[in-house]
Amino acid sequence: MLTFMKNVKKFIRKDSPVLSAIHYHAGRAYATNAYSLVWIEDSTAREGVFDAESGVPVEDVKMPTISFDKAVPKVDENSAYVIVGNDELTQLLSVLKSVDACAPNRKDSDSVMLVWRASGLTVYARGASLRAAYSLSGKTENLADGALRLAMFNARLLSVLIDYLRQRKGATQFYAPQRIISPLRVDMAHPCAKPSGIVLAAQRLKDVACWADVVPEDVLCRCIENVQNGSKSA
Repeated sequence: MLTFMKNVKKFIRKDSPVLSAIHYHAGRAYATNAYSLVWIEDSTAREGVFDAESGVPVEDVKMPTISFDKAVPKVDENSAYVIVGNDELTQLLSVLKSVDACAPNRKDSDSVMLVWRASGLTVYARGASLRAAYSLSGKTENLADGALRLAMFNARLLSVLIDYLRQRKGATQFYAPQRIISPLRVDMAHPCAKPSGIVLAAQRLKDVACWADVVPEDVLCRCIENVQNGSKSA
């Protein structure tokens, strides 16, 4: 819990009564903002909203309309995932910081593409002044040969979350999202001192041609088409 509390101010939003507090629900503590969420198992039996600094209950602040149970993507024994060690997280953090430093617009970091294949997970950057590929794992569990999953994420936002996970000093499980716009879920792998994890919202893929050397353009277009069709039918 100490690492969670040490990092919680990096995730909350001070300008929002709801998002500037820690939310305790069903045995977990959550800190969240508009883009990301961190959670950790909590044994205090607290339920409700508490000030992030003092720990005092916050009156007249309701839980967010978002359900935390739904905000964290569901996984089970059949979910595709890779195991990523702590040393790999440290290397990934360096890659993400380099991508962010090379972004032409300092207000908005460049995106990175995470691609899960049966052979493992690779992180790709295709910015204006940086091209990089970093392999995180040598195998994806529960993913058939020839299959792939992918999603786009903001490099700066992801780096903050990876730094948090790195500080927990254990192996992690990167779950492959079901769709290109599905959030990223990463949990501390067993065994760990206390179950914990992060969630990061995906970004929409804008420049298909830019990523054609990573994933075939027809595959990317099909992913986007599936998203669009799903939105129309929703």
